[in-house]
Amino acid sequence: MKRKVLFPSLVALLSVGAAAAWATPDKVAECRGSAYTCKLPNPSPPKGKSCGGVNRLKNPLTGGCAFPLLGPAPLVDGLGGVIGTASSQGISINYGQRKLIRVNGVTASYVFALGVRLQEGDAAGSAYVVSGWLPLSSVAPQGNMPAAMPQVAAPTSPPGLLKRYTITGGSAKIRSQYAEFKVTPSAPLGPNSHQNVGDYLSRPTPSGQGVVNFLYSLPGSGGVATDTLPVGSAFVAASGITPQAVPMYDGHTRVAQKMTFVYGRVPDRLSGWRYGWIARWAITPVEGGK
Repeated sequence: MKRKVLFPSLVALLSVGAAAAWATPDKVAECRGSAYTCKLPNPSPPKGKSCGGVNRLKNPLTGGCAFPLLGPAPLVDGLGGVIGTASSQGISINYGQRKLIRVNGVTASYVFALGVRLQEGDAAGSAYVVSGWLPLSSVAPQGNMPAAMPQVAAPTSPPGLLKRYTITGGSAKIRSQYAEFKVTPSAPLGPNSHQNVGDYLSRPTPSGQGVVNFLYSLPGSGGVATDTLPVGSAFVAASGITPQAVPMYDGHTRVAQKMTFVYGRVPDRLSGWRYGWIARWAITPVEGGK
């Protein structure tokens, strides 16, 4: 069942190296079942089917979702580790996803960019394509954006028993069997299109470590990422929120197997915790980790 959830009128706006407040009109977000399965409360989505609707920040000068970079820039994970170097191509920014990150001892404001093509290539000469955080200062200003973009965070989990996991990204068997399956029946076919099951498992990086996308909302409710964590990071599941099973599709045909997502939190070195969903296939329980 879809319902509307009213978001508070005060959201945080992070400037480079500092925090401030940014007041916006109350927004109503579309949710499915609970406040933990909501689409982003984006009041002005960009134009174009490829922009993903409310998931992306609108470029006020073009009406689309592409933002140019000022030049090559470091793409980092949510803990401040450098993934690689983003090329100077245009990027898309997930609406409301910004935070302060400390990289090499320097704290600055970063925005979350989707599917960034890196300058580094793999052994076959193909470029890595990874989502992650880019310095706000590396994005060419388009009117007042992205500097005026408010911060939107997933809700904290209710109090209760917690269980600790390690983010592993999923076994090789799971990735080989399901990575190219889709999470929506209308998704374009092919391994390089979005909405693949593999988008929620380990994504290859130049270092070989891999990263995993951490979600603000579930596939089918937006499926938008709120962070990217390196394999080996900690995840703490919330016992008070029921895991959600999402259908999978082989092409446009629904299969019997479903993909389950768990709600919880991951560490954030400056703010403490960040909340959202992660694929159960991408985590492994820590022994004695209650």
